[in-house]
Amino acid sequence: PVKTPPPGRIKINVDAAIAESHSALAARDCRGTVIKILPKTFRKSSPILAETRAVLWGVQLAREQGWSYIIIEKDAKNCLDPLVSADIFPDWSISNVIDSV
Repeated sequence: PVKTPPPGRIKINVDAAIAESHSALAARDCRGTVIKILPKTFRKSSPILAETRAVLWGVQLAREQGWSYIIIEKDAKNCLDPLVSADIFPDWSISNVIDSV
């Protein structure tokens, strides 16, 4: 079952498929209704860089759509942890993307 975000929040799920150089993004409202699904092609890169770029893409979409309260859901802990805690430093290969987020 899909876990819906709290009222007033938009949950953005992002993922990158490294072998095919694609990312996918899905956004759900508090009822669990999908409100956006977008594909994106990117240059081949390391898995951590592709995953971090997918997070940045989700944040950029939220800004474009005017969504103030979002939850980013991702399965790549190594690219989310530096965003959650100032005590965790990102891998050097993603530091510029983390700064952009």
